[in-house]
Amino acid sequence: VYVFDIDSQRVLATLSNAHKQAVTNVSFHSSNAIMVTASVDGINVWDLKKWSKVKTLGAGSGIVSATFGNRGTSLIVAFKDDSIVSWSTGSYAIQGKYDVPKGDRSFSIQTVSLSPDGKLLIAGGKSRDMYLWNVQSKRIVSAIELPMTVGVVHKVHFMPDSRSVS
Repeated sequence: VYVFDIDSQRVLATLSNAHKQAVTNVSFHSSNAIMVTASVDGINVWDLKKWSKVKTLGAGSGIVSATFGNRGTSLIVAFKDDSIVSWSTGSYAIQGKYDVPKGDRSFSIQTVSLSPDGKLLIAGGKSRDMYLWNVQSKRIVSAIELPMTVGVVHKVHFMPDSRSVS
């Protein structure tokens, strides 16, 4: 993983021994100087002041994405098996799981997003479906069926109002 200064256009740091597979996701904590990098082989937590690895999470294989919650108190990780797990950023203990319903169509999760107010989580995948959870209860609030012309949701992101997604 390379960290660049865009003004000087130089490499600030090279984070070695990061992953065995390609890094597919990077997320920065909202207030602490840490970031996570994720690949199908695992998740690493990095200290951005020392440019060193703080922790490797034993998340198993098949990681799709890892992102800090908007308040920075949780790390949300989505897996290829359609499971979504929330870890505490203080202790990195598991806070809970979000269950994707088993339906007629396969889901194959591709993307997750947390609302700016931290109350909702949405996921999209290789499907015409998107699922919306209440973060506190970890229960599905809504299953959204997209138009027939949609075959896959590569990226979903909440708008600033926490009520709309694109």
